[in-house]
Amino acid sequence: SRIGQRSDPRFWPLANAVGANWAHRPYFRSAVAHPGQVMMTEPYFSLPDGHHCLTLAIAFEDEGQRLVLCCDVAESNISP
Repeated sequence: SRIGQRSDPRFWPLANAVGANWAHRPYFRSAVAHPGQVMMTEPYFSLPDGHHCLTLAIAFEDEGQRLVLCCDVAESNISP
């Protein structure tokens, strides 16, 4: 969620991820190891938003570069 919308102000400083290195995240490494496959985490507590969510990640090739797209999904938006 955007800062100030549905998030707890205590966690706002964590929402700015400029310059972050995601290579140590398991979902990022899994996506890189399995390009073209959507990787999904178990639900977890997201510090930037202060809500439970899960992360989807997929790696793909674009103009000779491997890129990884990650998306956090609020647990309330997940149907069984």
